[in-house]
Amino acid sequence: MYGRERGFQLIHSVGRGQSNHRRHEGQVCDSLIPLLATEQTIFSRDIAGNIITDDRGCIFCYKTSPRGTSVAMSMGDVIQVLDGKTKKPRHLLRGHQEIVTSIAWLLPKENAEQPAEDTFFSSSLDKTIKLWKGDTCIATLRDHQDWIRCLSVNEGNDTLVSGCVSSMIVGWDVETLRPKFKLAGAHKSEVYPMLNTINSMSFMPGTSNVVVSGTKDGTIKLWDIRGKPVEMLRVRCHKNRLNSAVFNSGGDNILTSGRDHAVRLWDVRKLNETKGEEVGEALREFTQHKCEGYNINSSFYNQDRHIVTGSEDHQVYIYDIASGSLVNRLKGHRSIVHIVDTCDHHPLSISSSSIDKPTVLLWSPSLSHQVEETKWKVECTVEDTYRERQISIVENLIRRHGDEVFRVFHKYNFTFSMPSDWNAFLTNIQTIGGDSSVDVLRMVAEVTSDFSRSMEELSEEELAEMDESSEMEQTD
Repeated sequence: MYGRERGFQLIHSVGRGQSNHRRHEGQVCDSLIPLLATEQTIFSRDIAGNIITDDRGCIFCYKTSPRGTSVAMSMGDVIQVLDGKTKKPRHLLRGHQEIVTSIAWLLPKENAEQPAEDTFFSSSLDKTIKLWKGDTCIATLRDHQDWIRCLSVNEGNDTLVSGCVSSMIVGWDVETLRPKFKLAGAHKSEVYPMLNTINSMSFMPGTSNVVVSGTKDGTIKLWDIRGKPVEMLRVRCHKNRLNSAVFNSGGDNILTSGRDHAVRLWDVRKLNETKGEEVGEALREFTQHKCEGYNINSSFYNQDRHIVTGSEDHQVYIYDIASGSLVNRLKGHRSIVHIVDTCDHHPLSISSSSIDKPTVLLWSPSLSHQVEETKWKVECTVEDTYRERQISIVENLIRRHGDEVFRVFHKYNFTFSMPSDWNAFLTNIQTIGGDSSVDVLRMVAEVTSDFSRSMEELSEEELAEMDESSEMEQTD
């Protein structure tokens, strides 16, 4: 009981509201939202340096730095860092062995200049967290024993938290890069024991010790991590799976998105504990978009006056928080929009990405339209080509079958780094048994032949040219 009282005192004192100047700026921006249009398109490039404009792969995470000076996005196991203003490429970072799942920037201190070399953490299905400075990985954290799904850094830059598929939360000392605490089984679900995956973590602004975690079973928990972590509150926010949970800039509201076609706004000071399948009472609900089967995130927008979310009907939705009404729908994608990203330093800019292409659309109140190419020069080897084809095939499976693919891959411990033996994978599933998903079995059987055919397309001449190119670069 002491822990809960301690936490509630923090929560009730954190709300900061908006200044008159900030409120006026928000009102001015309101009138510009209907003018949002695609201003720019970021194209990813494959390992050979070619622009990817077809259906090979997608962006898995995209995160703008706190002051908007940089952007980091991942496709597969590669992270691309862009200039936040021009969107020109700065670095291409390779080090993870599996899909990069989350990016957490270190926050600039108050009134301090942005460091010359941007610093951020990344997590991956390879069960590691990496710390990047500029174009260099300066540390790798390995205490998780399962796929890591989410990260968050507090305002003091002294604590990093991470959550994984097996429901463990780890708190890290950012200076020493050693664990401060480990919470095994942090989200044990009695109702849905197979949905313990921690999908989202976010620190409360204005504090360094209150963090919200969200899991696939639709629940969030608030934690006070001063000293020994204490669970303050548990609330079930969605009947179906939860995708994300984030605080607003004042720390008094939480926005959750779920796979029940709903985004919900919660007043932190009025949250009440729920039990079992009971869903809590939200402050407001937004339901005109579509989300039933995909991990689609949402975000506060325009200085917390609006929210923005992706949708399965290929659009970006913008809602007014005060009225709950739909303000705008942005059309430009041709498939499910699963990523949206905003930044307080560019209050009307939105970045969005869909599952069909490794591109990002940038939206702003502009009548102009320009296409900006992101160019990368990377050494390409035969091994890289094989690996790229395998990653591309797995990403296509994820787009088609969503969480079912993750469940099967996790169960049989099949990852990108393993040999590309799809026949062996199919045999393993059929031998062990216990999988009732006929669709997944058929899918793996189909992709077995797809992968073989894909690799056969690489002629001996093409492979020889790649080897020759590699030898010439080594000679130079």
